[in-house]
Amino acid sequence: MTSIYHFSDYHYTIEELFGDDNIHFFIWVQKGEQRAELYLSFFMLLDYFKSEEPNIARYCDDIRNQMGGYGPKHKAVMYQMMEEGFDFESYVCKYWLQASRQDHIEGDIEYQNRAPLPKKVQQDLEQKLEGLKQAIPTNMLRSDDFLDNLEKHIINYLLDTYPEIMDCEVEDIEKFRSIMVKMMLGSGMDMLNHINRLRDSR
Repeated sequence: MTSIYHFSDYHYTIEELFGDDNIHFFIWVQKGEQRAELYLSFFMLLDYFKSEEPNIARYCDDIRNQMGGYGPKHKAVMYQMMEEGFDFESYVCKYWLQASRQDHIEGDIEYQNRAPLPKKVQQDLEQKLEGLKQAIPTNMLRSDDFLDNLEKHIINYLLDTYPEIMDCEVEDIEKFRSIMVKMMLGSGMDMLNHINRLRDSR
């Protein structure tokens, strides 16, 4: 496959969608005279690491675990990896050079090099796409920021009010942490979803 495909013009985008970071890696592939743009989400790249590059998958997990807090924090993980010199472009290329991805590449090349759609059909598609975009909530709170800050305020209140907590045994601190996580992922998320519904209805 490396002899028939040439990759260029790599870039990435970060958009906030439903309160979370939505990261996509884009790259152009060329075969002969035809070109097509391929895209790959951060989620898909992480799945590739887990199945094909376990050492890199552990590296990603270590970075995320050191950050603490809630949510995947993909943007923060990616930025730290980039600061440490990780070459995302090379692994995006490796992802697409898998034999299992050849049909996808060929399909995208064929589709993107077809004759353009009739103007009326193109306009109808653009209108439907715009309608879908307008249906996506744009003022949702970020779940990771909300839960991180909520937990921080609760912990600060508990430590200020009950400083003896700091003298507990390690197993008691772990139990405290377990209860906090369950509360954040349960009641905390319920509170977040309710606030988002209220904000979206206005």
